[in-house]
Amino acid sequence: MISYLAAISAILCWTFACSIWRRASENLLPRQINIYKNSLASIFFLPVILSINWFSDIRSIFLLVISGIVGIAIGDTLYIHSLKSIGTRKTLSFEALTPIIATTLGTLSINETYPKKFWIGAVIVSFSLLIIVPCLQL
Repeated sequence: MISYLAAISAILCWTFACSIWRRASENLLPRQINIYKNSLASIFFLPVILSINWFSDIRSIFLLVISGIVGIAIGDTLYIHSLKSIGTRKTLSFEALTPIIATTLGTLSINETYPKKFWIGAVIVSFSLLIIVPCLQL
């Protein structure tokens, strides 16, 4: 039961954050919002960043930095732009399918076998978001 509540709470927080980004995008460019958001996140993660042994596995750290640039810098900027362009409800409705798409792509692309509870979790998250988004005043 607690996992269901956690999933719904996460969805509520995500939709609230998207509505904030949507309102902020009226005054700021998506890349500016992303810079502010990532600067704030960096401050919160500063203890973790300072505790990393940067010379232990330089290749892994390099891949992590590249992944961050592609996923966060480019991906989040485009995501915020979609909130501004097509609206919060349409963006979140499309995003509701991402857990199912990610699980399916993992199965098809790298032959990963997921337990039944992964599929159930993906469906619960997707279904919860599809139910909550129309109820909110975004």
